[in-house]
Amino acid sequence: MADNSSDVVIWQNRDAAVPQIVYVMKELFRILKPGGMLIVSDVPFQGSDLRPFGILPEQCSSHKGVTIFSKTFAA
Repeated sequence: MADNSSDVVIWQNRDAAVPQIVYVMKELFRILKPGGMLIVSDVPFQGSDLRPFGILPEQCSSHKGVTIFSKTFAA
């Protein structure tokens, strides 16, 4: 997909041991339009996974295993 081509990206993952999560997030943010929303389900995040994108935990909305990020927070 082209850069900045999607208003919303949904990533649902049932594998708790996602290898290279930072690279997956990088690709998802690449295709997401500025101001778009990334909705992630069933992916366990750590602060170090989010730092490369300029995202702080308090800038995320999480509820019952679903986390929502906005590209406006991404570096």
